[in-house]
Amino acid sequence: RQTFGLNTDEDVGDYNHVIGAGLNFVESFNAVDIAIFAGAEWANLEMDSGNAFKDYQSYQGGLNIGFAGFTLGGSVSYNDAGIDDAGVGADADIWFYDVGATYGSGPWTIGLTYSHASYDVDSSIVDIESDRDLVELGVSYALAPGVTLVGALQWMDEDNDLEGDIGGDLPVEIDFGTEGFAGAIGTKLTF
Repeated sequence: RQTFGLNTDEDVGDYNHVIGAGLNFVESFNAVDIAIFAGAEWANLEMDSGNAFKDYQSYQGGLNIGFAGFTLGGSVSYNDAGIDDAGVGADADIWFYDVGATYGSGPWTIGLTYSHASYDVDSSIVDIESDRDLVELGVSYALAPGVTLVGALQWMDEDNDLEGDIGGDLPVEIDFGTEGFAGAIGTKLTF
């Protein structure tokens, strides 16, 4: 994994020996469909320079339950962005989770999903906190085998906070964010 786009060995902030593992369970019990997954990924830092980087780790998990055309599900993931709490006194936590439901009957499927992402970096110099919430309503209609019309409407809200003390004499506090709607329609082709 090249962090800074360099193609050499022993680069600061680059990773090697990436190992990932996952488990997946899918089964039906008396017309109830269950799907469970869990996974993890680890990577070694190419060069331990004693700075703000460390070995990378991430973890994921999720569950879907379906019955009579309804499907309920959710997932969660975490990673530490490979940022070390030693070098410059920094630590990072990145979380993502979502929950959703769909209902399908005949050629129609409708679904509603909520997701949240949070990115927190705490250091001796600056603290960064970013949160994003997203709600999506989607619908699809199967026109023919391999041809599906799809449409979605989304609402998103993002808040970012940056607080710190640059050079010990310059306190900084910046708060910014955005909120908005988006929509999409299209055709999905599968072969």
